[in-house]
Amino acid sequence: MLIDTLKTNRNLSQAVPTLKSTKSVSLAYRGAVLSRILAGVFGGYALASVLSALLATTLPLSRIDAVLTATLSAFFVFALAVMWTFAARTAAHAWIGLLAPTAAMACWIFPPAWIVSL
Repeated sequence: MLIDTLKTNRNLSQAVPTLKSTKSVSLAYRGAVLSRILAGVFGGYALASVLSALLATTLPLSRIDAVLTATLSAFFVFALAVMWTFAARTAAHAWIGLLAPTAAMACWIFPPAWIVSL
């Protein structure tokens, strides 16, 4: 009886199809995923750090409270930025969606010389 059960199990395991992928992933797709990873890591870091600096200088709290609030919010923003890069329609939208607000906030903190002279 035990031998029949083992034979049945062996026959069932041979009947299971293997999960081989017949398509290979294109190089363009791999490049888009790599671009999103880099956007999430570096663009997210840039966005979080500039937002942290902006909040630390503009929040109407005591200095230590403003810095702590800004730093803690930067962790949350960084996580959202990484998620945003993979939710965006294309890798270019991910980069633009991170770098545009980063540049705007950086100009708010450190205005260019031509804006200051106006």
